Amino acid sequence: DDNQSGDSSDDNQSGDSSDDNQSGDSSDDNQTDNSKSSDEKDKSGYSLNACSDDIQSALDADEDELICDLHKKIRELMEEKAEEFEQKFVEEFDATYFAPALPFPCKKSANASGIPDWVTEARMNSQRIKTVLHSILYDRNKSKRSFDKQGTDLCSGAIWGVKAGNSRIFRTDAITRAPNSAFTILVDKSGSMGFSDMRTANVAAYSIAQALEFLKGTECEVLYYPFGSYDEPHNHVAKAFNERMASVTSTSFNVHANGGTPTAEALLGAVTNLIQRKEERKIIFLITDGDTAGPNVKAALQECDVLGITVIGIGIKTGELSGFENRPTMLIDQCADLAPAMFNFLRDYYQA
Repeated sequence: DDNQSGDSSDDNQSGDSSDDNQSGDSSDDNQTDNSKSSDEKDKSGYSLNACSDDIQSALDADEDELICDLHKKIRELMEEKAEEFEQKFVEEFDATYFAPALPFPCKKSANASGIPDWVTEARMNSQRIKTVLHSILYDRNKSKRSFDKQGTDLCSGAIWGVKAGNSRIFRTDAITRAPNSAFTILVDKSGSMGFSDMRTANVAAYSIAQALEFLKGTECEVLYYPFGSYDEPHNHVAKAFNERMASVTSTSFNVHANGGTPTAEALLGAVTNLIQRKEERKIIFLITDGDTAGPNVKAALQECDVLGITVIGIGIKTGELSGFENRPTMLIDQCADLAPAMFNFLRDYYQA
């Protein structure tokens, strides 16, 4: 009984002590809150509770006494920093600073419907390009046949040699397949292309796309630039990777020349689509009449190099493509030149 009473007294004592602690903590908290509020008041210099005198003084304040426009102030600071950065860029790289290009979004436009009058010519031209691509791409699917004294595949044509001492009658076939490839055909439809060059570019793009459609292991999309308004430019998807040429011929390929030449933005937009493909080789055919120079285009081409994307320039009636001096280029004057030019280039490209 004494122990029990002792325990209960201990409990009471501990309970009292906990209550004391709690009351002490709460008092400390109150003191802390009071000190915080007093500190805030001391630091700010004014009360958060505005009275009628404060409101009246704010209404009667002069323009110099009011808080400045924060948006204007931030803009001025950003402009000042931009000038400092531009000067630093010129001193470091010894070149004029240029604004980075932003990739165009890729989407279908409703302004390319109708069957073009050049479709028949393009389909005839695609047969020649198909033959070229087939010979180049499928030549890399090489078969190597060997014979051994043991194996699982008996060659019936070699059995007759056993009596003559040839015991290598088991055949082994080793096939080296060409890697799959994803192609993007990017077509410049700027006003400088004109009627004749635009027709050549259309036939070339359609011919290549249709030829690739019949080659196993290759996928292709066709993009035109620029489409849309000045505020919302984009790449027009004439044919997506998952579409067939027959389904889009009358709805997406009736494209005419107009607009500027934002090659860098269009190229970056094409890269955004192409880089998501699983194919091992990724290739962009850039069909244009020129205007491929400039720091923005150079930066876009360098980004393609980093991502492992090969950009092949196809120049329409031009002596050279500026910016492609050390890059793969094909120059054609008419659609009939495309097949032999492509054969010579792809043969060297795949052999390399």
